[in-house]
Amino acid sequence: MTDPHAVWKDANGDETYALEWEIDEESRVWEIGGYEGRWASQIVAKYDPHVEIFEPQHGAYQKLIDRFRDFDKVGVYRFGLWVMECSLPLYHVGTDGASLVHAGSHSEACEFRDVCNLVPGRVDLCLMNIEGGEYALLPYMIGYDLMKYFRLFWCQFHPGLVELGWGRYRAICEGMERTHRRMWEFYPTAVAWERR
Repeated sequence: MTDPHAVWKDANGDETYALEWEIDEESRVWEIGGYEGRWASQIVAKYDPHVEIFEPQHGAYQKLIDRFRDFDKVGVYRFGLWVMECSLPLYHVGTDGASLVHAGSHSEACEFRDVCNLVPGRVDLCLMNIEGGEYALLPYMIGYDLMKYFRLFWCQFHPGLVELGWGRYRAICEGMERTHRRMWEFYPTAVAWERR
């Protein structure tokens, strides 16, 4: 069986698939879980779109503010997107592995907003990378018929952080098929969809 991580690495996925999208300077891009903004910075440099980054970690949020201080088309929000409005402990803070679902040390209380209240009329491209939280947030978005607003959507999955990761992923794929077709799949490293 082929290792998807190895295939992604062989394809130089972080510099190819992750950055090759049909968007332009008028496009709207979301990054759910921005950490320090590497991907968003690359997208800004390549396409100059309107970008919104949602990052609940206090330290990472400040780094994002500093990084994009001079970019008028980039908005940074100090909260994560979730299935409700709440304050929750985020574990493993200070790392790019900060997670709601993988308990551990170095936690801090972080703010989260219900994604249903924030989705605009359209998002041309969205990256979701929330360390296991995708197995709850994506089904919630599918269930509330929010995915129709997203033209291009890609997600990094973290099955080792949740129970029954593969089965949950298959259910997510079935839900996504209502509105999207799969563009490419390197599960769990990354999977992308395009709206039908």
